Amino acid sequence: MIADFIAAWINTRPTPETGEDIDARAAVVAHAVQHVEPGQHWPYGAAAWRALVLRTWFEEGARFSLEVHAGRTRGDEGRAACLGQVWSHGVILPRAEWLQTMGVDETSTAACAHATARYLTVGVERCMRPSLSELENTARVVMLYGTGKRCTPSAWAYERASGALRWRTIFEPSEAING
Repeated sequence: MIADFIAAWINTRPTPETGEDIDARAAVVAHAVQHVEPGQHWPYGAAAWRALVLRTWFEEGARFSLEVHAGRTRGDEGRAACLGQVWSHGVILPRAEWLQTMGVDETSTAACAHATARYLTVGVERCMRPSLSELENTARVVMLYGTGKRCTPSAWAYERASGALRWRTIFEPSEAING
């Protein structure tokens, strides 16, 4: 179900991939996201966390673009790589690990998922407040991920957070089946 959801989005933009290629890549993306775990301070559950990672990839990775996924197109003047458009940054993501995030294979895609989760976890630790709603807290995490500088969310951060909350439902059936 998750791979079909991703494949449908890949099909909304021009791609040199065949239908079979799209299905295979979507399965790799789905597998990587389904195996990323939330940090200990994320209070909203694994489905919400995985949806946030997937929505981040959708937005940062130009709707799961092959060129971005493969590492051939990098944002932020070449500093951002993989679907999460993560930067190599000292303690959070050393350069050797950053280089491993580029590629459409399972290993690279899983490395991208874990790198994306690391950066989102920084937002959880720095920006979330117990008194705020799930939407507000998720928007704050998204804002720090997108800017690297601040937690106070803008309209685009709320939009992305809202999308992640809606996408959570695609992960809930697989969690119920897989424990």
